[in-house]
Amino acid sequence: MKNRTGLIVNALISVIMLLGACAATTLAQQGKTNGNQVARTGGKTPEDFASFWLRFKAAVLTADKEAVTSMTNLPFLFEGNELSKTRFIQEFDTIFDKRVKARLLKARAVKDGGYYEVFCGAEAVFLFKRIDGKYKFIEIGVND
Repeated sequence: MKNRTGLIVNALISVIMLLGACAATTLAQQGKTNGNQVARTGGKTPEDFASFWLRFKAAVLTADKEAVTSMTNLPFLFEGNELSKTRFIQEFDTIFDKRVKARLLKARAVKDGGYYEVFCGAEAVFLFKRIDGKYKFIEIGVND
């Protein structure tokens, strides 16, 4: 019985060591991949769209105009006018009115090529794109 118990313990130790070696190899490979991504983005790990979308939505819903502006590609074309940072902040409540905020709360982003689209009602599509390693709100398009 002692020999059998010893064999089981040795087998478990071997399996644990093997799993540890596999985990170390995986982590090393991930570090190498992340290092390449960091090098391509000037030292910063690129943000995924899901994280950006949560931050963007929260900033819009809490009317954090500075945060939304920082996540927007400026100048921003709105109703035929190029909006600077100051003008974007001034127009914030027009761009993100109560109706749009309510729709953004429920909206889901859809990937379309290099863009993400968020449908805000029958008439508008909010477009997002990665620029210099960061996602940005780039345009309000017509939902056709």
